[in-house]
Amino acid sequence: MLVATSVGEEGLDVPATDLVIFYETVPSEIRSIQRRGRTGRHGAGNIIVLVTEGTADETNRWISQSREKSMEKSISSLKKAPYTSSPASGEKQQQMSIIDFDGEQEQMNIDDDHEPEKKIIADDRETSSAVVEYLHKKETVRLEIARLEYGDYAIGDRMLVERKTTRDFVDTLVERDLLGQIKKMADACEHPVLIIEGTDIYAQRNIAPNAIRGSLAAISVQFGVSVFMVSGPEETAEMLYVLMNRELGEPSARPSLHHHKSYRSEREHLEYILSSFPGIGPHQARSLLEHFGSLFAVLSASEQELREVEGIGPKISGIIATLSHKKY
Repeated sequence: MLVATSVGEEGLDVPATDLVIFYETVPSEIRSIQRRGRTGRHGAGNIIVLVTEGTADETNRWISQSREKSMEKSISSLKKAPYTSSPASGEKQQQMSIIDFDGEQEQMNIDDDHEPEKKIIADDRETSSAVVEYLHKKETVRLEIARLEYGDYAIGDRMLVERKTTRDFVDTLVERDLLGQIKKMADACEHPVLIIEGTDIYAQRNIAPNAIRGSLAAISVQFGVSVFMVSGPEETAEMLYVLMNRELGEPSARPSLHHHKSYRSEREHLEYILSSFPGIGPHQARSLLEHFGSLFAVLSASEQELREVEGIGPKISGIIATLSHKKY
């Protein structure tokens, strides 16, 4: 018998193994597949995964199974013949070359008209909540689990959502720096959202109602955070679903980064300036700033250096280089 930590999930070749027992589930489809590969290499094998009812184990199992199904669909589509039929003519067309694909991708980056993938990322510390379970049951939502630096849920690359129960909201207000926590989240994204889950927020502790109202006003007005009050986990999941459709819906309905906003963080100011260049959307502006570290470094970079950033091709790099050095 061999007892191992997660290190034993990959890199070990034990041909005679015909039974493997796992004492926990994992949300990653890759790790799940690797685990099963520890047995049955030269014959039939058995896998036993222990799942504790009513815990994050159940959620992780559902997530990994869903992701594996998505992976299987993707692999099946790749196995198809390298010729596709034209819907209009029914004629066979040769598969797009890598050069054509790169050109099309560049055009998509410039126009910024392609619809982003509808996906919600949940912080791994949220897996024990019923919200994740409700989201997983929605077939139109791709749910991923990761460690988020700010917020409990991320939607697209512009929205972070902090979820607090009414009791947690009041406790954080009294015992910890609630406003500081919310401000950090607001500084880290363009569309910060706070969802307060539960009923009768004013009856949770012996705190003056106006103190709670003042905090809500500061969060909403001063920091520009959208605040939603919901009754429970299921309604939180529904609100996240609506926010996802609103944020990642039709491109024509998505607001420009240059809309009026009462509060704007320093990060947003930098993104705002860079996205004013022709053909540069919020995603490209953020990628450039993350790669070079400052607006000055972006504007000082050569075209070749600019093209090293993912999503930046010859057209966008040429626009930046030309306008940055053009005399007024």
